[in-house]
Amino acid sequence: MIIELIKQGIGPDKVPMYLLDGNLSGTLYKDLPAGIMKGVKGTTPGVKPDSTFRDRLLSVDPTLTDFTYSAESYDAVVLLALAAEQAGATDGQSIRDNLISVSRDGTKCTTFADCKALIAEGTDIDYDGISGPIDFDQNGDPSYATMGVYLYSANDKYDAVLEEFISGDVPAAE
Repeated sequence: MIIELIKQGIGPDKVPMYLLDGNLSGTLYKDLPAGIMKGVKGTTPGVKPDSTFRDRLLSVDPTLTDFTYSAESYDAVVLLALAAEQAGATDGQSIRDNLISVSRDGTKCTTFADCKALIAEGTDIDYDGISGPIDFDQNGDPSYATMGVYLYSANDKYDAVLEEFISGDVPAAE
């Protein structure tokens, strides 16, 4: 782990480091020398939720400080509910059999309520959620993804500087 390397004198000031989502939490580095992480880059899958969505989450739990995967988790629940609505059933197989369908090739909708209303009318839907477009491929795998590239600033918080989001198609599994 990066903390152990830094304690041994092998930190980002000596060796270039690039971190992944599980190593990006600012709380991991609170006891390290100030500024030791400055300039380190890292990536985390998913989008940075907008302030409206973050405010909704904070209204449920005002102590939240990390919103990583929140949009994707929310969208996963909505997709499950929409698949159940379309199937008219809540068993696992029915939901599985409808997940791909509610994620692509239909009328675009972006909220559970709007999508549910379209399903009730018999319309094939394509849910695009808070995390962006969601299109499962024929195997049920995501075919589009977003990664955030972050840069540690002087205060050792990975989200202090969002350098960019990179979105694109995900190659199908063979």
